[in-house]
Amino acid sequence: RITFSLIERIVAEQHQLLLDGNLDFGIVMLQESEKINLRYIHLYTEQLILGIPKNHPMAAYAAPPASPLTCLDLGLFRHDKFSLIFSASTMRRVLDPCFEKAGFRPSIVIETAMNHALVQMVASGFCCTIMPESRARISPYYSQCAWFTLTSHPHWGVYIACRNDTPLTEAHKYFIRLTQNYGQKMESQFLQNQ
Repeated sequence: RITFSLIERIVAEQHQLLLDGNLDFGIVMLQESEKINLRYIHLYTEQLILGIPKNHPMAAYAAPPASPLTCLDLGLFRHDKFSLIFSASTMRRVLDPCFEKAGFRPSIVIETAMNHALVQMVASGFCCTIMPESRARISPYYSQCAWFTLTSHPHWGVYIACRNDTPLTEAHKYFIRLTQNYGQKMESQFLQNQ
């Protein structure tokens, strides 16, 4: 009998739970430089994309549905408001340098841990956001926003993390194969959308 208990935690908490031996696996999204003394199994690489309200003047440059996303410079949005993931997130370690390179600090309306709320804020016309492509595309509000890739190409890796001394049972190996297959499908979809 195999039991899976799923818990949702931010990456830093997952890292600590793994190091303390209180978690077998974590699914984490981070940059290569954020890895710590754990084993990381790469699942896929994902870009972060810009969402803007459909009534924004730049929305006219959005690609038609089912076409590769148009690429824009983040600096074009220096006067816009943003809703972003919370500041302690590993995603912000990807995003904040993008704003710096674009030469501005974003005016932030709200910070949240919920990607769904970010898309909903954009769809309602309140602000812009930047978020993982996979989270954007599964939102019921995706088609109510204009989406773009960015010239700075923000991205991160999605990994399974575990302790280096974790023995891999057949159930663990099967779970890893399932997640790797899922990751390959995700990367294939992302390539089709570029």
